[in-house]
This record gives sequence, C-alpha cells and structure tokens, in this order.
Amino acid sequence: MKGKFLSVLILINLLVGLTALSQDKKPDADKLISVDIHYPPEVRSGYLNTNIFTNFFAESIAGKIQVLWNNPPGLSNSTGTVFYSVDYPEHTFSRNWQYLPLIFRGPLFNASIPVDDVDVPIIYFITIVSEGKTNLSPMRICYPRAAGLEAPSRPFWHFLEGFEEISINWRILNTYPNIIPLSTNCAPKNGKVALCVTLPEGRRSISVGTTRLRGWQIEHSNATGFSVWLKTNGEKGQVQFSLVSYFGTPKQVVSQHPQIIPISSEWKRVELSFKSFPKANLIGVDLLVFEFSGNDKAEFYIDDLSLTGKWMVEIE
Repeated sequence: MKGKFLSVLILINLLVGLTALSQDKKPDADKLISVDIHYPPEVRSGYLNTNIFTNFFAESIAGKIQVLWNNPPGLSNSTGTVFYSVDYPEHTFSRNWQYLPLIFRGPLFNASIPVDDVDVPIIYFITIVSEGKTNLSPMRICYPRAAGLEAPSRPFWHFLEGFEEISINWRILNTYPNIIPLSTNCAPKNGKVALCVTLPEGRRSISVGTTRLRGWQIEHSNATGFSVWLKTNGEKGQVQFSLVSYFGTPKQVVSQHPQIIPISSEWKRVELSFKSFPKANLIGVDLLVFEFSGNDKAEFYIDDLSLTGKWMVEIE
C-alpha cells in the first residue's frame, strides 16, 4: 500500500510540474540548442524526429532535475533513453555523454538527472525506439540554478571511471585501418572489469581519449591532479598523457606532459598534477589522452581514473 501511495505521489508531482511549466516557464532555464549540434556516434544512425518531441523539457522538481516528455499516443510501449552531458555549450565535439532510461508514468516519460553543481548546465536529448527505428529528439540545455535547483542532488565524488557500467566516453583517436576495438574483457585492479587497449599489428603506438575529465570538475572541486591504474599484458610499455581543451574547435589547446612513464605487467598507480602540464587551459579541459607505446600486439589495461586534491585525506 505504501509503494502505491509513493507512486501516485510521484505522478502527481510530475503532472503538477508539467502544468506549472506550461503556465510559468522560466525562459532562460531550459531551451533548445539550435547551433553546433553534434550527437554521439552511438545514436547518429537514428532519425531526427521533431514531430513527436514537441513537448519535452527539464525542470526542478522536489530537489532534482527531471526530464519530462508528454509523449504522443501510441508510444507508451516504446523504449526511451535520455542522454545528457554536464558541461558548457562550447564543448560541441567532446561531451561527457551519460544515459538513463526514461520511465513511463501515466501520460509522461520521465528521468531524474543527477546534479553535481547547480551552476553547470546540462545538455540533453531523448531517443525513442519504436518499431525497430530510433527516433532522436532535438537537443536542449538546462541551467539547474535558473530552473530553481538550490543545491546539488548528490555530494561531490572524486572517482571518475571504473568501467563497472558501459561507457561511451572512451575512444581510439588513431585512424589506423586495422584498429582493434576497445574491450573490457580483462582482469581489473578493482571491481569487475578494466578497459583493454590493444596495439594493432605492425604499430608501435596507439592513442586513447576519454571525456570523463572536465574543466569544470577541476575548477569547482579544487582538484590538483588525477590518478589512474595501468598495466600491460606482460610486454614492456610506456604511456604519455595530454590534456586537450575545447577539442575540435578553433579554441583547441593541447598540453602534453613531458614525462614518458614506463608500465609493466604489474598494476601501477600513476598520479600527475595539473601544474605539470605546460600551458594547460584547465577550465576548458574536455579530453584526457593516453598515448601508449610498446611492442607489437601489446595490450594496455586501464582502471580507476580519479581526481586528486588536498581533500583526498578527508575522503579516503
């Protein structure tokens, strides 16, 4: 009985939110993005359908940012997902996309997006799979504080990636014809899996980038650096790191760390300070690059990427 009451209460809150928004929506809190739209590769084969997504938006409800979609009739049995990236609009080509299922509650689909900082916008869109076809919504941007959210919905946490969930934020940056896809079928340092990077046949180096590390995280958490665990499959290898700001735009800045770090078949924790990256534009960071080199067909394993800072003693 208690569970039914809570479900009804949630639905009432959502319906009240939908009505209130239509009557008194803050014009700057949530709006369409009409320029510099770049969908993640995982959904680019989908169909941009503006007809069925005429009434979707995000707003603050009960201390959370809720994405709401008042779907047309006949789509209630469809599979819906909201993709979102917490960052500023100018990071067009290097967003930190994450995703959540849309839950159907009566006339609405909805999902709650976690908020780490009320002053950093959220860029989001919806996909709906119906009759074997993926429909993409236009992109929107929500400003949590302007929407009425006064505090983050979860506390700050320094941990960025452990590969316990499927991540779409790691990619090989080379364009070799014989690239071996990234995989997570190797033994981890911690948890269940680690990321495996394989040197293609006849190649001595390979570069992998991740969008997990963001400039706003560095600034707002006062992070002083990052750490990551690395090893090889038994071959000798090495790695060199670069920080990229505003990837793929005219403002792009690449700062390569001067140190080339040896790695072996034993797990090794590598920690680097942001100050050790020459002329890095930290506020604009949106890509962390690992350049691995070694013998033919060497494999490199990555696990547990984290921010580091003076607060580490307090939370460890």
